[in-house]
Amino acid sequence: MFPTAMIDFVLGRPKLVKKFQGHKGPVNCMAFSPKGAFLVSGGEDGLRVWDLHAMKELRLPDQNIDEKNYVASVCWLMKPYESVDTLCYGNGTGFLVFLQHCPSQNGFNIIHSCRIGGGREISTITADRDSHDASTRIAMGTRDKYVQVWTFDANTRTLLLCNSKVYGESHEVIPKALAFDNNSERDLYVFGIFDGGLYKYAGTKFDLIVRHQLGTQIGNAATDLNSKLCVVDNAKNGFDLYRMDTGMFVRKFTTRDATRINPKNVTFANDLQAVVGGSNHGVAYIFERNTGRVLKMLKHSKRGGVETVTAHDNNDGSVAIATASSTAIGSNEILLWKWKPKTQAEGSVVSRGWSFLGFIEVVLKIVMLFSTIAYFSGLVNEKLGGRLYELPRVMMGPTAPNHQELHELVRQAVLTQMQEKQGVELEDKGTEMKKVALGKWM
Repeated sequence: MFPTAMIDFVLGRPKLVKKFQGHKGPVNCMAFSPKGAFLVSGGEDGLRVWDLHAMKELRLPDQNIDEKNYVASVCWLMKPYESVDTLCYGNGTGFLVFLQHCPSQNGFNIIHSCRIGGGREISTITADRDSHDASTRIAMGTRDKYVQVWTFDANTRTLLLCNSKVYGESHEVIPKALAFDNNSERDLYVFGIFDGGLYKYAGTKFDLIVRHQLGTQIGNAATDLNSKLCVVDNAKNGFDLYRMDTGMFVRKFTTRDATRINPKNVTFANDLQAVVGGSNHGVAYIFERNTGRVLKMLKHSKRGGVETVTAHDNNDGSVAIATASSTAIGSNEILLWKWKPKTQAEGSVVSRGWSFLGFIEVVLKIVMLFSTIAYFSGLVNEKLGGRLYELPRVMMGPTAPNHQELHELVRQAVLTQMQEKQGVELEDKGTEMKKVALGKWM
């Protein structure tokens, strides 16, 4: 723990906080609750909710198999002025299910469930959490080319259809991501997966206002309505940043060429200063939005993909990031990371040259690095009985030992030193060492 934590601190790497275990098979979607208290994940085996304070999985009610299995999309509904967390999810058979947090039962309860559209997969859901209406506007897109807008009242548990549109056979528009505009009409943005189009529909009559072409395909998308920016998975070698009002390309965030095409999550983080995205080679990327350069890489796995990614800005300035795989077979871990970005004042050292604060930071990191080296050198030297200085001479001599002989020399030195200091005899039995007490053993 000590060397890993020290190296992470010196290099400024994100910290792996927790590995959540429980999912079997692909994890298709994840989302942090608005206040960062919970993480919800949906996969082939159903829905799971994780308490990020207690770091454990919460209780969910029993459900029938058609309603439970293959969760394809999730969304939190809680508005800033509300006190109870509510979420909804869509699954592969067209069920739209709403759950609400019940603190007294330490879990979530189902408050509404129905099957909508043509009974096909609900591939994306979004909610308008900025309105002050009693009900919440929800938009969903399905695999069979439906886009629908509903209102849901959590108090009365009423779901009402407002607008609906279906793309004909001549259109290759399958909605992959949705977003409500923050204007007074609450217009709806629709991102098409196979046609690469960004569509904007009027919030009242649902007429098409404008269409922009964003590449050839869109694996996934994230939006920031205040700045009118969107970032999309280009299904090739990374992510592309566009202006939503004009469709103009702004910047590329490059990972590496995709060996296979699987949709990858992407999101904004750190108050829009960073872009976080997945990959199909086991590494999640943190990019600087203004330059496109890679800030950090999160190694999720040695093999396979890390296509499912989400992030949340914490109140203390850190960023919580969750990573998982949508292509995994068998047990599938969710990794929870904590990233502490540089503040704008600290980050300005790079753009404006060395400042006194930046110089002090580098000096401290160098001191910490050499302190770490000195600490472990002293530890090993103590274990070798003060003979660490002999190793270079032995290794460079005419009778230098091979790897196995060197391992045996070090092992024997450690055994001798432990016998001298602890007064115990160590019996070597294969790869195990058994302690036999010479004095009173309590």
